[in-house]
Amino acid sequence: MPSLPKLRTGTPRRERGMIRVDHEIELPFGVVEGAKDGPCLLVTAGIHGSEFCSIEAVPEPAPPISPMTLTFVSSPRQGLWYPYQTIGAKVAKDQPVGEIRNLLGRCEDVIGSPRAGRVLFQMTSLSANEGEALLGVGADR
Repeated sequence: MPSLPKLRTGTPRRERGMIRVDHEIELPFGVVEGAKDGPCLLVTAGIHGSEFCSIEAVPEPAPPISPMTLTFVSSPRQGLWYPYQTIGAKVAKDQPVGEIRNLLGRCEDVIGSPRAGRVLFQMTSLSANEGEALLGVGADR
């Protein structure tokens, strides 16, 4: 059975490669590891053969960001995630990037950006669990 490289090594790195799943099929992979422990992000694409949008959204196996520039914004509670920003938007430190609402639609928490930068990804599901990564902000360069 083929296997991916070790996901956590304790050293910042970017690694790409191909993994052979059978004698005719190879799939690309990418691992980006930061300098500090924290939440993990899994990016998948092409899970269903007719869904080309995800393949176009992830043109490289490893995201083109430095392992030390991504900061996750986690949900403080369970609820419904309503983002204010779109992917690629520039945000300032503490600028509101979205809110968590309860099931009745009342705002429970307004979520601020932990740093200045750009929104690199955000959760597409409406439902958010406590501690779940809602979005990622990359350092502005």
